[in-house]
Amino acid sequence: MRSTRNNVFGKLALVIGIAFLAFFLTLRYETLFGTRPDFLLATLVAASFFLTFPAFVVVVLFEIFLINWVPVLTPEIIVFGVLPPVIFFFRKIIFPFDGWMWNLVATFLCIVLFYGITGFGIALENVSSFFGNTAVSLMFGALIFRLFGYFYEEIR
Repeated sequence: MRSTRNNVFGKLALVIGIAFLAFFLTLRYETLFGTRPDFLLATLVAASFFLTFPAFVVVVLFEIFLINWVPVLTPEIIVFGVLPPVIFFFRKIIFPFDGWMWNLVATFLCIVLFYGITGFGIALENVSSFFGNTAVSLMFGALIFRLFGYFYEEIR
């Protein structure tokens, strides 16, 4: 029988590995297509269903470090650090749907709120790019959610 402690570290290792993958896929996608999807945000939303809060905070801080390793708080970093924990706490209160559906809704809301708070003008400059990046991020988030669901049970 595996201990709970090893299971938490296993979950954390998997999520951090997926965060690395999401970060490098974001960079590659930007190089190929010239736009940057929100794979890291989608990863955090999917991870909120499977991690405990302390482990989730570690992953949020790790992803913030990946995005901006210089210790400067920008509005984007603050919003990126606040939105996923809000989703973590309100995932069952706001939308009591099945996990996969709430994952899609929460990912979409996070992306729209992120751009709405940090500067919606960026999204309005190229609407097709915004919706394309959002669609790609939603597909990536659904894939990551299924991957986490394959290895771990959702936390209710």
